[in-house]
Amino acid sequence: MRQIWEKTGYALAETGIFAQEFLLRLELLKFYQEKMGVSAYLVGIGVALGLIWDALSDPIMGYISDHTQSRWGNRRPYLLAGGVLLAICNYFLFHPPDVKNSWLLFFYLVIGYLALNTALTVLSVPHAALSGELAFNPQERVGVFVLRFTFGNLGLFVALLALTMLEVQNASRLVSTIVFFTALISFFAVRKVPSYPIKTKIGLRKSMVDFFSSLKVLWKNGYFRPLVLAYTIAYTGIAINSATGRYYYEYFLGFNRQETGVVLIVFLLVWTLSLVLWSTLARRLDKKTLGFWGVFLLGIMTTFGYPLFPAGKMLWPILAAVVGGLLVGSIVLLDSLVADIVDYDELKTREHREGLYFGLWKMAVKLSRALGLFLSGLALSAIGVDQKRDLSAASGHLGLLFGPGVGLFFILGAIVFLFMPLTAKRHERIQNLLVRRLKLTGQKVAAATGHSVGT
Repeated sequence: MRQIWEKTGYALAETGIFAQEFLLRLELLKFYQEKMGVSAYLVGIGVALGLIWDALSDPIMGYISDHTQSRWGNRRPYLLAGGVLLAICNYFLFHPPDVKNSWLLFFYLVIGYLALNTALTVLSVPHAALSGELAFNPQERVGVFVLRFTFGNLGLFVALLALTMLEVQNASRLVSTIVFFTALISFFAVRKVPSYPIKTKIGLRKSMVDFFSSLKVLWKNGYFRPLVLAYTIAYTGIAINSATGRYYYEYFLGFNRQETGVVLIVFLLVWTLSLVLWSTLARRLDKKTLGFWGVFLLGIMTTFGYPLFPAGKMLWPILAAVVGGLLVGSIVLLDSLVADIVDYDELKTREHREGLYFGLWKMAVKLSRALGLFLSGLALSAIGVDQKRDLSAASGHLGLLFGPGVGLFFILGAIVFLFMPLTAKRHERIQNLLVRRLKLTGQKVAAATGHSVGT
């Protein structure tokens, strides 16, 4: 029962994180442009600066959490600190001062968004790193990631409902409240503190040298490099899908906002339920094989399905939402493999760098999201989707953009994923060697000190 409460309470913080990210993606640019009167050009610059800092700060935060020493462990303090800071920054970002000067509001946006992304990194990176430390068994790890994604999707539903029923600033207050309490619950739920060798404190200069040398080690990891490349490619497709979805449903299929919302709700529900299926399959089959077929089949369905759907018909998009939601759940297996790869790194280097690995993982996700948005903008402009042209003339191209333009990224990502050599049997051998080393280390410490050491 204790483990169930710990893992559930830990995963609950993802509700606030997902709700926060959804609010920012959907409303930040629109809020400062339309309500506050800042030009779209300046808002775009401010958001871009925040996104760049957000991506770069992830591995830095991961490294910091790896080297933190406290009676609460090296990750837990950041759940509390990040949750409090994020709730405060979110409130002030959506409650700017009542001034008419666009430049003052622009600087307020830049400072506020940089502060918010810093707080989000402080919370989300150590929280993600904990997922691999709460369970040693690879099947149990999948279960932890399933809980994370499930509560994350709950955050999407809550944020979507809040933005549907409330004014943006009231919705931001609700999101701040959710962020604070879910992070607080996670902080108190995670009581198991992993025991790692004490790291010698070093100065700032040596820390920077160690940070960059660690990045080189991670990039040379033959398991991690193909995995992160595959995920980056596949997630670029997801970013293009998100950026072009509204255009596809409105101008290619002729759906109104309510019909599009029904499709999205079906997709999110099936995606959430599918996580249980992929978790069950991962207990019996190799995660690499499952992950490949899930992403590959998603690419095939996307490439050959969406361009052929007839306009005005709900049946086929609903079926695609069911199949797509079922297959996209396989992404959780790729996430869980990061924790497995950390075991290999620890075996080879005797360093525990879960924070740095998940920091780089999150950075790759954000960079692929930025790349997807950039490519979407270029493609939409090239096919004539802008305010000065007839959007109906571009509808035929939207099917190709939303279909093969997205699906080929999934297919390519799946193919690259095949070159990731970590299998279930190899990981089992790695963990067996780790356990033997930990037992041997514990025996040596016990002989030297006269005290037993738990592993």
